[in-house]
Amino acid sequence: MTHLPSAQYHAEMVGVNHDNVANMVFTMFIYATLELLSFMLLAGIMKRNCGIDAFYLLAFVLQTQMPFVLSKLMLWMMFTLTFRVTHFGADLSFQFDWIAKDCNNLSCEN
Repeated sequence: MTHLPSAQYHAEMVGVNHDNVANMVFTMFIYATLELLSFMLLAGIMKRNCGIDAFYLLAFVLQTQMPFVLSKLMLWMMFTLTFRVTHFGADLSFQFDWIAKDCNNLSCEN
């Protein structure tokens, strides 16, 4: 994503360039590995305590609900990639330049 011209507008890409992108990818790889290990640990606990095979349930859901899962995945990827762009930011100061301060017909205190 650092090669794209729109990378400068993404909030998560601040400070990321061609030199330190490997460090960012490594950090995400460590996070994904920890997520996978925690899922495997939870699956083992479910199997031991309840007798439920979490991998079988995951395979069943992915097999029977594949279009729904893929559509949700694509939708969340679109939201994540588009709404993290800088020019979609929220201005919570409520000082809008486009509101005129001229109050001819209205009682205005400012």
